[in-house]
Amino acid sequence: MTLGFQLSYVEGMSMAHTLEDGDHLLLDRFSVRLSALQHGDIIVFTSYRQPGERFVKRVIALPGESVEIRQGRVFVNDVAVLDEFSSATDHSTFSRQAVPAGCAFVLGDNRANSEDSRVWGAIPMDQIEGVARFRFWPFSRLGFVNEEPSEG
Repeated sequence: MTLGFQLSYVEGMSMAHTLEDGDHLLLDRFSVRLSALQHGDIIVFTSYRQPGERFVKRVIALPGESVEIRQGRVFVNDVAVLDEFSSATDHSTFSRQAVPAGCAFVLGDNRANSEDSRVWGAIPMDQIEGVARFRFWPFSRLGFVNEEPSEG
């Protein structure tokens, strides 16, 4: 029996400052099974390139869309993405690429220190474990993951 929710945690700093090393998360598994991923969702997935490894990244582009990065600015279908979650100055480039069917293009919020779809390519949906919805640890950062954490 597969539950609709799963617990996970963050290792590393590729999602800083949205998520920090050691944050514990509640994942929504329903959204992935219903193919209801949204731009900006934070997902946890396993990588076929690094079996047993789990990663946390943000969905930037969905199947059939094109993605490109010019001097750190992200474009989806030739439209600049409002990138309020990116935490580090990044001047990288990534040539325009279409996201294949059944995949999502993901980036870390800490772009300068993140391996993501720029390195691995788009992530197959069947590798996605769930969408991070809620941070339950540490208590000082308790709340929904797409909200700014309270300073404390």
